[in-house]
Amino acid sequence: MGKPEEKEGREETKPKPRIKSKQKESESGMKYYLFLGLIIFPSLAWLIGSAADTFANLQNVFGRLTIASILPVLLVLPVILCFVVKGLRSLLKFYLPLLLAILIFPTMQVYFCSPVPIENKDIGTQFSLKTTADEFLQQSCVNFCLKKSRIPSAYALTFFKPRVAIKLENKQLINLNVSSTAMIGGEERKLASIILLQSLRSVKGKVYGLNILAKVPVKMEKKFQEGIVSKSDFVLTGRIQNVPSDLGRLKSQLERQRHFVRPFSLDVFRLEVLEVEKEGESKD
Repeated sequence: MGKPEEKEGREETKPKPRIKSKQKESESGMKYYLFLGLIIFPSLAWLIGSAADTFANLQNVFGRLTIASILPVLLVLPVILCFVVKGLRSLLKFYLPLLLAILIFPTMQVYFCSPVPIENKDIGTQFSLKTTADEFLQQSCVNFCLKKSRIPSAYALTFFKPRVAIKLENKQLINLNVSSTAMIGGEERKLASIILLQSLRSVKGKVYGLNILAKVPVKMEKKFQEGIVSKSDFVLTGRIQNVPSDLGRLKSQLERQRHFVRPFSLDVFRLEVLEVEKEGESKD
């Protein structure tokens, strides 16, 4: 009579391996959702953090306030629904690549448009004196690249700030004979020449010269001076940024002398001298 009791006791211990398998499945499921969380939540945090900027800037790209307000919701809402409703979680594997493409495409589009070609004479007519560096880059990139694209995208969603290539005539350049310097090895050395890029703007019948501060590195000094002597036109390629602290004092001095200076500057990293047309040479 004692033996059957032992068998019954042994049979009761058989389901234990199944409990272990269920534990492994739950652990693998937790790792899966943790992995998804690491991928999704940084993007969600960025979207939420830039929602205000997106709301304000998308209107310039798409032209309508309704689209600007709906687009951020369309990006975030499906991800939230997929986490809340278990039956929709399988859709994440399709939606996540799509969301990633939506986030990356504007950056790639702006990257391939850079540097954005701009005529210096058009800067005065298209941009007011108070235009900031970010507003200048956005409007330039939208006008040159995003509006012409068959697939619309939002500049506010890009992670990349485009460079610009400003083409200007020799007469639109003002050499201040001022340089930026730094102490290197106990000696004060010249780093760059400071110039002004002037474009004209008509306000209430009066024409004003609006200026952009620009830095031309020492390594381009010889080429730059040769272009000035030959009265050649230039193409200056560089980064647009808010006027740095080392140029702030110069900007204030120029403004006291009644020069109109924009709140952003050009940090040149490439300089091209255009060939001067010979007298009597006709354009085809």
